[in-house]
Amino acid sequence: MLWTLAEDPHGRAWLAGGVHGIVASVPWDEGGSVETLRNATRLWSPGAVVGLSPDGDVMIVALESDVELWQDGAVAARTQHPTGIPIMSFAFDPGGSRVVTTGTGVTLWQVPSLEVVGFWADAKVAAFSPDGTVLALGDRSGAIRLVHAPSLAFIGPPLRGHDDAVIRLAFTPDGRQLVSIDAHGGVWRWSTDPDDWLALACALAWRDLEAAEIGPVLPSDAFEPVCGAPGA
Repeated sequence: MLWTLAEDPHGRAWLAGGVHGIVASVPWDEGGSVETLRNATRLWSPGAVVGLSPDGDVMIVALESDVELWQDGAVAARTQHPTGIPIMSFAFDPGGSRVVTTGTGVTLWQVPSLEVVGFWADAKVAAFSPDGTVLALGDRSGAIRLVHAPSLAFIGPPLRGHDDAVIRLAFTPDGRQLVSIDAHGGVWRWSTDPDDWLALACALAWRDLEAAEIGPVLPSDAFEPVCGAPGA
């Protein structure tokens, strides 16, 4: 049984991790022969999970909570998840400089050092926006959080609508919408475009806020009318 499959973006190979811990490279230009990384004996433990960077030059392998980063055919970094939790999946950011793992919580790692730079214990799934600036997190309660990836600051309050755990997240190719699926098959589509948020705020308020209303929460020089006249 296979746990994960990762495709080389250049079409040179597939990498597979399964219950036997085998991580295999299948080079299509060599007739589909299977080359197993036999020198990596630790990869033979059950439950190997594998991921490839967007450029195909970096491979990350996890066995339970142990993590290895492979580059140029050799192990370049090796560590263990600080909480000891098993890792279930990988997802690189578009630039390949960070990777997010899921398991009991969601962890953000720096590549190639494998330094942990973020951890969200309640999250279950994660997805990067196409430009890598936003990380979406879905948790077991059905809530979704948007994180500004460079600073790790939350963007706005939780997005709520699901009645069960979020099990899948995916951004549209233009990054303006996020699609989420829960454990009962419910599907939601969310706008992640600030222009849409602004339009909704203006529709609800039906006017620009006054400087005195904004003053308690924003500096006075941050005030700028954006909605225009009612009905405009």
